[in-house]
Amino acid sequence: MKLLLLSLLSVVSMMAQNGPFEFEVSPRTFNMNFDRNNGALSANQKVSIKNVTNLGAIFRISTAFGEYVKVDRNVGYLFPNESTEVNFLVSAFNLGVGNYTLSSSISSANNVLSVPITFNLNVFDTTPTPSRFSSAIHIASGLGWKSRIDLYNPTTNVARIRLDVKDQRGLVSTSTNIGVSSQFVVEVPANASRYIEFSEPNKTDTLFLNVELFTLNGIQVSGTTTYVNLQNQEAAIPLQSIANSSDRVIAYDDLGLFTTGLVYKNESDFWNTFTFEVFDELGQQVDLKLFIFEPRSQRALSLKTLLNTNGRRGLIKVRAQFPFNVFALRFNQSNNAFLPFLSF
Repeated sequence: MKLLLLSLLSVVSMMAQNGPFEFEVSPRTFNMNFDRNNGALSANQKVSIKNVTNLGAIFRISTAFGEYVKVDRNVGYLFPNESTEVNFLVSAFNLGVGNYTLSSSISSANNVLSVPITFNLNVFDTTPTPSRFSSAIHIASGLGWKSRIDLYNPTTNVARIRLDVKDQRGLVSTSTNIGVSSQFVVEVPANASRYIEFSEPNKTDTLFLNVELFTLNGIQVSGTTTYVNLQNQEAAIPLQSIANSSDRVIAYDDLGLFTTGLVYKNESDFWNTFTFEVFDELGQQVDLKLFIFEPRSQRALSLKTLLNTNGRRGLIKVRAQFPFNVFALRFNQSNNAFLPFLSF
């Protein structure tokens, strides 16, 4: 039986090599798209092979790009006018974004005839470019202070948010004791919330930071920055939009035992000129100053050390060339009460 099978294979091989024959192959070209952000990075493609002669024939399949194109069988036999299908698995797992042409071929047993199979691959990535949409322009941590960023996602999709922690110069923070890394990603499920605390309980002075928020998938969240003092009293400030370059107005109160802390941030990538115009409660201008700040930088200080507000209360008009944000907090000297002044 074994001898008979070998004899038959020998006859088949002789018929394939000696007789004029041709394969009909369809299709010969595949145009394939792969999105590295969404969808499978491999796909199966079927190729039909038909022996159009009156002789039996052996076909062979070779792949020049074995890492990316694999076939379910490399050799086969077809009787006269018989058809079969072979399956090619095409993979883009290890390919970067770009256009690629991969090839394979189907040939007769003696390699006299070779039919090329071409796979044209378009590999792209629809991952949204990280987009900065909001800021927590002030984080106070240490010397009894701690801060918390609260994120709320009211949408029906998961939000992927990257938080970049910066120092007051707008550079990546090198502090390692604030409870978080200098850059990290949080996922906020649909209709859910996330809370990120910044705390340095053993620090003997107060560290001032700011946090820039980026969406990684196009879904934005809202939220607040909450400040907690030694008496566990809280004040919450909404996260600030980065798109505001219009004039802003902020209230202040430096009467008696009160002092107003001012926070302002240059949200742009350029040096930004700030103008502070101070009015008392009677509407009289009592100060006018200009300051220039480096890109993405932030300042937090007592208002009376910057402007002529001591013993006064009223409002301040803030202007700048490029987008910025500003708010204030009012304290008393014993630090047991404070009130946020939001810009309007």
